Parts: sequence; structure tokens; C-alpha cells
Amino acid sequence: MDWKTRVNVIAQHLELGPILYDVTGTGPDHCREFTARLLIDGKLWGSGEGRSKKVAESHAAEAAVDALSRAYDISGAHSLDDVVITPPHA
Repeated sequence: MDWKTRVNVIAQHLELGPILYDVTGTGPDHCREFTARLLIDGKLWGSGEGRSKKVAESHAAEAAVDALSRAYDISGAHSLDDVVITPPHA
């Protein structure tokens, strides 16, 4: 499962709200660098960079899965049925 799909599955299962990728690009057209921020219901969960929007979004999704796994017990979640919900860490 790719990172974007995985973060979607987790966010849906935890009912965290809508996911938004805020992507910006810098540099000339032949050498763009993109930065993506992944927000869930307005809260920043991850960011990433890459030479394309797709790569930057994937890196942001990977960072978000890592952040969500620290906030909730989602280790090993590959589908909605695999997600174990525990309260956020205090």
C-alpha cells in the first residue's frame, strides 16, 4: 500500500476529517523543487519535498503516517480492519 493510500485509510478510520495537500513549488521550470504539507482537518501532520508534486505528497504522507503512529496505535495497519485505536498520547 502506498503512503497516500495508507494515510487516507488511517484518517478515515480514525474519523480525523478531510485530508488536504498544500503544495508549493520553487525554482525554474526545468529544475522545480516541490514542498507538500499534509493537513488533516486543518492540522499539520507531515511535510515532504521532491522533484515532482507526486513525490513531495508521498513524502508528506509518509511523515504523516509516522506522526499518526506516534499519536495512535496504528502499527501494522494495512487496511481499515487492521487499525487499532487508542487515545492520543498525553
